[in-house]
Amino acid sequence: MSEVLYPDGYATPPRMVPIGTVFMRSTVMMLHAEYQKRYRALMVESGGRLGIGGAGRTTQQQLTVFLARHYPVSSGGCCTYLGQRYQLKTGQAHAAAPGNSFHEPVVQDRAAAVDAVGDLKWAALNCERFGLEQATWGGEVWHFQFTEYPHSVSSWRKQGSPPPQKWVLPGTPPPGETDMAAIMPTIRKGATGPYVERMQHLLAAAGFMDPANTSNYDGVWGNGTDGAKSRFNTAFGLPATPTDCEAKSWESLLTGRKW
Repeated sequence: MSEVLYPDGYATPPRMVPIGTVFMRSTVMMLHAEYQKRYRALMVESGGRLGIGGAGRTTQQQLTVFLARHYPVSSGGCCTYLGQRYQLKTGQAHAAAPGNSFHEPVVQDRAAAVDAVGDLKWAALNCERFGLEQATWGGEVWHFQFTEYPHSVSSWRKQGSPPPQKWVLPGTPPPGETDMAAIMPTIRKGATGPYVERMQHLLAAAGFMDPANTSNYDGVWGNGTDGAKSRFNTAFGLPATPTDCEAKSWESLLTGRKW
């Protein structure tokens, strides 16, 4: 079966690359682990119809975007930054003032928004199953953020800046009571059982195994699962045989669960 490719960046026609290449971009790696998990699973579900244009931004980059879309006014306007009123330029989409965008590292020092490229109508119909919401309120149909969060960073902060929920994705079993990080070092080629099956589901949700192939969830750690694990380790710079600490990091990267 040929590898599925996904649109990456804003080029026309889009650059089509493997999903692992998309998630190795520095701006994508700025995203919160829970956001990466959800959006990656949405991309896998799309079968190559959905990708990432923009993701994380530094505060300086957000300032550049903000000033490119707004101009200072003496009164009125649409927003304020450092005591100065600003008006949106004609034909431009609104950008939050620096420090107030989910594209910035505001959620546990990570970004939590993506500007999607590809089939946005498909994304709008399917995103909520993956815990993501399309920014129809601002007219930015390409913008997706956590569905459990209010629309603005300021409103989220008024709620006490809660961390994102641990979303159970379609086709992924709920987390068990047992600490998987402690068990993972014992899971190696030839291992069998429900913990193996759970990791197979996680690897598929993360895009390293075909989620539509039910034989991938057989609970047996064979060549296919071992190859998926190796591809995951390579993508995130982890060793082939993790120590206990590295195993915890592996579990955290896949699930977004803190340890």
